[in-house]
Amino acid sequence: MFCGGCLPTQALFSLGLFALLIYMSFLAAFDGMKTAIARDAILANPDFNIPLNVHTDSSKLQLGGVISQDNRPIAFYSRKLSDAQTRYTA
Repeated sequence: MFCGGCLPTQALFSLGLFALLIYMSFLAAFDGMKTAIARDAILANPDFNIPLNVHTDSSKLQLGGVISQDNRPIAFYSRKLSDAQTRYTA
């Protein structure tokens, strides 16, 4: 019996060594990006003796904001606007 999850790997080996090397370098770069993003996105505990910074952003389709302190995120907020909300006037 052959494992269904092994099929992509088997197809990759059939493409040759060059494709395998490119795929492996892609995985290493992707894992590095995931690590860098996760390290910086860990939320900090607030110190209420230090001022908080509020950063907001919006577009025609969504809203977002970050509360930070000493360039460390405390909280994130993001949401997509409904179809009706995209037609609101400012």
